[in-house]
Amino acid sequence: MFTRAMNIHGAVMSGSESLLYCGFQDLNLTEIFMAAIFIGSSGAMMDLAVDITSAVDEVVRKKPDIKPWEAVKSGITVGRAAMGTITTTLLLAYSGSCIAQLMVFMAQGTPLDCILNYKYIAAELIHTVAGSFGIVTVAPVTALAAGLLLTERSGEKER
Repeated sequence: MFTRAMNIHGAVMSGSESLLYCGFQDLNLTEIFMAAIFIGSSGAMMDLAVDITSAVDEVVRKKPDIKPWEAVKSGITVGRAAMGTITTTLLLAYSGSCIAQLMVFMAQGTPLDCILNYKYIAAELIHTVAGSFGIVTVAPVTALAAGLLLTERSGEKER
């Protein structure tokens, strides 16, 4: 959706033109670009999922009689706290990859609105926004799954 709206294609990736000139002109660079976004964001999403699951597991171990929805609520609380830092990490990681470009634009006196409209900068913004959507989706789903499954497991151990 964002690649279409911002008219971003896979040619913004380093090495993409080399692939085309080496005989791989049938590659869909936009799809490869989108796959790179998903792969790049997946580490942050897995990190958040493990943080939430570990926290819920610890709560359930300390309080085995906790109700499933209380455990879910604890997971959501942890997820809410962690989402901000992980999103910031994504933003800094992606903006760090184009810091030299940003410095050149700033040295040339390029206005900020023009900088944000450059394809390479817009591509990094898409990385951050897509990763943030993933993180916002992963947090409640993980909290729900961890809260329900871990309290169920705790209940089975008591029997």
